[in-house]
Amino acid sequence: MPRAGVILVENECVAAVERVRSGSRYHVLPGGQVEPGEDYVDAAVREAAEELGVDVRVEGLVAVVHFHGREQRYFLARSVGGRFGTGDGPEMNSPVDSESGSYRAVWLPTGFLLAADLRPRPLAERLQESASLSSWHSLLADPLVIHEWATDL
Repeated sequence: MPRAGVILVENECVAAVERVRSGSRYHVLPGGQVEPGEDYVDAAVREAAEELGVDVRVEGLVAVVHFHGREQRYFLARSVGGRFGTGDGPEMNSPVDSESGSYRAVWLPTGFLLAADLRPRPLAERLQESASLSSWHSLLADPLVIHEWATDL
């Protein structure tokens, strides 16, 4: 199934979901599966609400990731409502010791994206580079395309 995610940047931080699973701690961008009848943008907006508790407006495509035979699209978004950290998607209540591990909405400082093990790493590298240039909208001019890579999302 295809997936969609959001890149939400505020106050020099990127919204992420902290994952603790099988003794590992890493971060992913908010997102998930595109449901039947839904397009990528609608899925990204829904996932931001479910995982972060915020309503977003999508500004444009930043990256297309091909991973394990499925396409994932990540969109730059701007918060337009809601309250960060109040996401109520079913995964947000998963305990650390469950098979899927835990999920928690967090803000990662833009200079800490690589150290925080934000995945997918090639996109984290691009985001950290853009943060140093203070030009988030430059991400929209040339969307990144990432093909299969070794680390799980």
